[in-house]
Amino acid sequence: MNIKPPHHDRLRDYDALHVQQLWEDAIELDVDLSACDPYRALNNDKYKIAIGQATKVISAARRKRDAHFRKEDMYAINRQAFRASTYAEQKVLESLMRFESRMMQLHHDVCSLCNECSIDMTVNKNNVCRRCANKRTKNDYTKENAMIPLWIDDEGKEHLEVPPELECLTIAEKLLIQRVSPLVPIHHIKNGNLGIKGHVCSFMQNIEDLASSLPKLPHQVKAIRMIRTHENSDGLPVTTMYTVNRRRVMNALLWLVKHHSDYRQAYENGELTIDETNLDWMPAGIDEADLLSVTDIVHTEKNDSLADTEETGVSNSQCIDPLMIDNDEEECSGFSCKEATSLTNENQEAMINALKEAAGEQSDVSKLDWPQTSYPDAISEYSNVRIFTNAFPWLFPGGTGDFRDLDRESDIDVANWAQHLLRQADGRFQRDKLWGFFVYNYCQRHRNNSSGGYFINNHISDPPKSLDELKEQLRKGDSSFVSKLIFYSKRVRGSDSYWRSERSKLYTWISHHIEANHGAPDIFMTLSCAEYFWPDAIRLLEERIWIAEGRKIVNGNRCFRDGRKIDLSNNRVDRNRAVNDYALVIQQYFIKRAENFLNTVGKELLGIKYYWGRMEFAKGRGQIHIHLLGILDKTMTRDLQDQLNDGGRSHADQAKLVGDWAERVFGMTSSIDRNSE
Repeated sequence: MNIKPPHHDRLRDYDALHVQQLWEDAIELDVDLSACDPYRALNNDKYKIAIGQATKVISAARRKRDAHFRKEDMYAINRQAFRASTYAEQKVLESLMRFESRMMQLHHDVCSLCNECSIDMTVNKNNVCRRCANKRTKNDYTKENAMIPLWIDDEGKEHLEVPPELECLTIAEKLLIQRVSPLVPIHHIKNGNLGIKGHVCSFMQNIEDLASSLPKLPHQVKAIRMIRTHENSDGLPVTTMYTVNRRRVMNALLWLVKHHSDYRQAYENGELTIDETNLDWMPAGIDEADLLSVTDIVHTEKNDSLADTEETGVSNSQCIDPLMIDNDEEECSGFSCKEATSLTNENQEAMINALKEAAGEQSDVSKLDWPQTSYPDAISEYSNVRIFTNAFPWLFPGGTGDFRDLDRESDIDVANWAQHLLRQADGRFQRDKLWGFFVYNYCQRHRNNSSGGYFINNHISDPPKSLDELKEQLRKGDSSFVSKLIFYSKRVRGSDSYWRSERSKLYTWISHHIEANHGAPDIFMTLSCAEYFWPDAIRLLEERIWIAEGRKIVNGNRCFRDGRKIDLSNNRVDRNRAVNDYALVIQQYFIKRAENFLNTVGKELLGIKYYWGRMEFAKGRGQIHIHLLGILDKTMTRDLQDQLNDGGRSHADQAKLVGDWAERVFGMTSSIDRNSE
């Protein structure tokens, strides 16, 4: 460091090289030395104290880093290039490098009690998270409170992993062994990303024919598959999701009636029988065949499907081309039947028939059976039926861990229960898209119902008892109930009232800063997610997979359970699958990255002093991004504002002035070569 410290005349023992090394160490480890900065020491004695304290803090940070990271994952700055820069350049580089250091230091921790794994969690020296270390909540999320989906073998040993008998099942085989069938309206977005449109529902199988006899027959299940017309890397179509293997199905059922509490109880009580003849629909002498009751919806993806930036949300270079990689098809599945539904009246039937006639029998429009609800009856989600353990036995192999588990002593909120399972170390709940969408909608509706009950009981003295009564009130000019309902519905995320409320909050935020002389927002920016290319995101995905796969090491390399090296940087197929399987890791990382970017680069370099952001997911590819309004530090914009306020400037001159300023300050450009295509 060539610049002398502020009080250099009082620091006779000042060592510029030593201070420079400490500063570089602090940047590399992202350590804050503001409380013990030897560069700003007031006298020689305080300089020596600061040197000792800074050395101690840096040593502790280095030990912590070395304990969590492999050498190849540790962040290191180019010290030679850094020292060759001027002090002003070094201050700019410091913000950039601290941001990179913080990203490099993100890692997963696993709690030994609740078995949760997350980059948002820290554990103590006993590998226990803060919540489990708290005396008041230490047992709330442990096996003692029936919160861990474990199973017990014949010797009484507890297991957290999914047994091989259930882990190897295909989609079709899972459908055949369910005692409860969930309907989840999933649709494919792009490149393996899924979305949900509508609400979920659960059906208990017919007591006389289905639930009492497993496996189910093909006509008793219904699966809907989204097919994208492209080939794999070898030029061959690959579809294995709906294959049924007789031995796998029977082995899974025999295992469940032995180890799964609900299946075992139903089997022992005579309520459930295992009938292998239900698989006789498969050709004689063949143990494996495709499930017949699959409805295909064909969608052709064109090469230019990523051209619409409004749909993709990011540059094409940040997206993997789905046509160039192997990508298993995604589906939604559940129970359906061809009996007439009780939900349609005569007018609705006439409308449906008219639509069918308009489409024509030879039309390419797919016609799906309406989910029938009078038989079997939909299950009440407020009953004691354990929907989750019976609908997803491959996730709850022992039958424990359901939201309505009767062995639970401490009540857990449904959202906290779902988040706890989503963070389980083996990652099974993250990877299961059907469960993820089902439980999300389940939590959302239960929260809304609870909030609605509070609204009716505490804010409405005499609510209308029927729709006709409400219509009569409106005809008389009494809109009080509707007005209160609209106001209170702002608690429902995603509703029109919710977004009107959020818009009102934004206007209030802007008005506050204007009144405080901070000014109106100066910038609008969008922070998008380059999940396939960020090195730290790929590193975190590799770490998460390694933890989920049992922490296997082969020849010093982290490996999948089958022994293959986990190398997402060089294997695009595995990378794409990891992004889809562990979307939670990407979202957590993106939020951390955005926060740290704004607090380092945004604050110190771009001058963003105040900001408001909205996170959403791109319609075109389903990935997270943030739209941001920022108010800059006025010391950065005062000169520009003074020049703009000078009279006599045309709109073109003002635009050029702002463009030159943006290019100089932010390294951006507002000019486009008109001759370019």
